[in-house]
Amino acid sequence: MHVVDTNFSFPASHAFIRACQEAGIPRNRDLNGFNYEGCDLFQVNQTPEGRRCHASSSFLNPVLHRDNLTVITHALVARILFQGKRAIGLEYYPLKKNKRLMTLSAKKEVILSAGVINSPQILQLSGIGPGGDLEKLGIPVVHDLPGVGRNLQDHPDVIIRCLDKSKTSFCTSPGPHTLKFLSRYFSKNPPFIFTPTDAGGFVKSDPSVEIPDLQLQFAAIRMQPHGHGLLTPARFGFVLHVCHMRPKSRGRVSLRTADPFDPPRIEPHYFDDEFELDALVKGVKIGRDILSQPAMKAFNGGEEVPGPAVKSDREIRHFILEKMETVYHTAGSCKMGVDDEAVVDPELRVHGLESLRVIDASIMPTITGSNIHAPTVMIAEKGADMVLEEMR
Repeated sequence: MHVVDTNFSFPASHAFIRACQEAGIPRNRDLNGFNYEGCDLFQVNQTPEGRRCHASSSFLNPVLHRDNLTVITHALVARILFQGKRAIGLEYYPLKKNKRLMTLSAKKEVILSAGVINSPQILQLSGIGPGGDLEKLGIPVVHDLPGVGRNLQDHPDVIIRCLDKSKTSFCTSPGPHTLKFLSRYFSKNPPFIFTPTDAGGFVKSDPSVEIPDLQLQFAAIRMQPHGHGLLTPARFGFVLHVCHMRPKSRGRVSLRTADPFDPPRIEPHYFDDEFELDALVKGVKIGRDILSQPAMKAFNGGEEVPGPAVKSDREIRHFILEKMETVYHTAGSCKMGVDDEAVVDPELRVHGLESLRVIDASIMPTITGSNIHAPTVMIAEKGADMVLEEMR
């Protein structure tokens, strides 16, 4: 993994950082440091050549040539196989070969690394989970483990979107800075290191909060969440994401049916504890305050979302409940621990079973207070060390 500084950004992003300082938020040159409160340009996971780093490109691709590695893609795991309480393999469907059920045997152990949604789904399909729920679906119970699928956590997020009267943001319509962006992108000289949400930081929703509980992410592009609204970036604008990083609400992942092709039921239970809803109301007000500072005067052409009609705390709450989105930071559905709801122990082995581990973000007892990618890589590296140490 390579963590590097961006080398391309839009004028509005730098103005946003100045506006944060004008609003009393300090500039912090190391948002990944011990004290991460403040604002600045974000660092990104990219190679020095400008290519995006992800787990596959950083860890898997370099070792694909190894004789002791076989990668099977376009496959769906149906269930883990057991001999008593010992994991001995799995069944899967190769999706490009008529979905004919295939079996893989394990000589040492099975490592489940399917993510926060699919890891608990596969465990439950395999008979590991809340026994009563599994019996209702006709799944033989291998091990009654109530915590499987519970403790689901996520970071709720809303955006403030404004028009850019300077017309210097990224836009799919012709503009000088759009052309500059495309020129830098295609030239690759020097390497193009950029992320749309290139500026932001961490702030407290309230002075009484001990550590920052809100993340701000600024992007000099008029957008909608999840890439919706393909014509949205056809006008000049920018957005500010306000994300609550320390939720108290807990959801769950459960099965709809015993068919592995059926998606699981995901119940995030956002705002079951209104603590995070109240924090986001304050976060929207903090974001508006930043965007109204003198540094943003040349850029802010008027708020579109939530819009000037949304003023009171009650109206902001209603906006959040209507427009809140996920930023795909889920965690916790197979939590590590030694309590009654824990799924794996401190060595990531599934409680009550042999030769089975879960190694992914689902094992987090509590969600991290920032983006979840780097901590998940750390979990994988630590988990790999544990596997190797046990083999030794």
